[in-house]
Amino acid sequence: MNGGASYVVDTSVIIDLKNYPEDVFEGLRASLEGLIGQGSLVAPREVLEELKPHNDEALKWAKRNGTMFVETPESIASAKEVIATHNFIDYTKITPDADPFILGLARLNNSTVITQEKAAKPGCRQKIPDVAGKCGLRCLNFLDFCREQKWKF
Repeated sequence: MNGGASYVVDTSVIIDLKNYPEDVFEGLRASLEGLIGQGSLVAPREVLEELKPHNDEALKWAKRNGTMFVETPESIASAKEVIATHNFIDYTKITPDADPFILGLARLNNSTVITQEKAAKPGCRQKIPDVAGKCGLRCLNFLDFCREQKWKF
């Protein structure tokens, strides 16, 4: 991972790329792919599993950029720690739940998490931004990530 990834991306970001059409956001995907090539933008393999039921452009893009999906014994152990210490798994989901693996991977290198999820309302099941904060991790939405990169399209 090139000394540790700077960013770990959630499934929601890859799915939402469809909202950024290439004819308007020319070069966005190439910019993302540049970070992937540098090892600065990664996702756990479970993100790819979450994309499979969609079987659309998001999945095709993800497969073309398969090097971004990583899994190590350390990232799995870190995800297990997240699960053990933060009760936020949605056990009703039919598809795999990548959330603890996203946070586990981010914890390994103190990476920033990129997600389109918003913090949960009080009394509701925690979401990625809630748990990221409790783990001491930065969490950005995709637009703020693009601003941090100083990208303009």
